[in-house]
Amino acid sequence: LSVSQQIADNIATYLTYGVSASAPSGNALTTQTITFTSPGQQTLGTTPASLLATASSGLTVTLASITASVCSVSASTLTLLAAGNCTLTASQTGDTSYAAAPSQQVSFSVIDPNATGTTTPITPTVPSTPVQVIPVATTGKTLYAAQCAGCHGAAAAGASKVLNGANSALTILNAITTNLGGMAALTSLTNQSLADIAAYLATPAI
Repeated sequence: LSVSQQIADNIATYLTYGVSASAPSGNALTTQTITFTSPGQQTLGTTPASLLATASSGLTVTLASITASVCSVSASTLTLLAAGNCTLTASQTGDTSYAAAPSQQVSFSVIDPNATGTTTPITPTVPSTPVQVIPVATTGKTLYAAQCAGCHGAAAAGASKVLNGANSALTILNAITTNLGGMAALTSLTNQSLADIAAYLATPAI
């Protein structure tokens, strides 16, 4: 048996009104929809956001919580009870002119700022006076012999293949960062070590 939408509407109207003259003209109820906006993530201990649910008919929408341990709702007032996921439903049963609206549902998280493992981001403090690196050329000489001489030769030798401007720690760092000539292998060198090597290359005859 195939039942058309019109026949279904007529049956529903009859069950509601019988054959009284008060039934809407045409024996069909007007459909309506619900718009329910999620309030988004909420935080325990703060004032919850206002809930907004409206029906296209203008009739009052009923809100209910289906996660009673996390949140509750009275009229349009939301109450947060515990951390977790809160799920609310919005419904409108209709009246003599409007059919019941399809219910709408929204879910959002409720967080506890005091829960274990929840931390407040820390803004790093920048020292007012930068820490000074004091180059030590003699230490650089030892480091150069161990880390660099195998490829570049003795710094004081005329045939040494040392970068122009390598008496700058920044120049050496840039070469390591860009892996110039395979220098990425030296990424373990500290800023102090780079400064020491640069100081040695500035005075290779020490």
